[in-house]
Amino acid sequence: MLQQIIIRWVPGLLLLSLCLCASAQADERRNLQGTWEAVSARLNGEEFPLEKGKGVRVIVTFKTMKFTVNGKVHTPVSTYELNMAPDPREINLSSEVKGKPAVSQGIYELSRDKLRLCYTQPGGKRPAEFKTAAGDKRFLIVFQRK
Repeated sequence: MLQQIIIRWVPGLLLLSLCLCASAQADERRNLQGTWEAVSARLNGEEFPLEKGKGVRVIVTFKTMKFTVNGKVHTPVSTYELNMAPDPREINLSSEVKGKPAVSQGIYELSRDKLRLCYTQPGGKRPAEFKTAAGDKRFLIVFQRK
């Protein structure tokens, strides 16, 4: 009897949990969409200078992130993947650099109008916390929704 219940119900429950995860992922991507302006930034443990209105921005769509500095695209447009299970949540930014795939691993925190993003240069180890130090090749940026 128990075996029959397991055979009938477990696949359905697994499918339901996959659907709920996909729905949460889609909601998170929708919440990320828009233009974000950096209000503070640190690179390799040092303050990164920002000019009001001409600083660092990221434009997020459902699938891509485009970073601009002073209105010019700073890096190739990246696709992104989210992992919402760990705390802090994880993000991978994928692009092509000189014709080769490049992945920057990071973490993020999203509240209504604030986005914290900490990531490494391609090939670096994912940060475990929202910190950067001399020589770690990490970028920590706090964005405000425009």
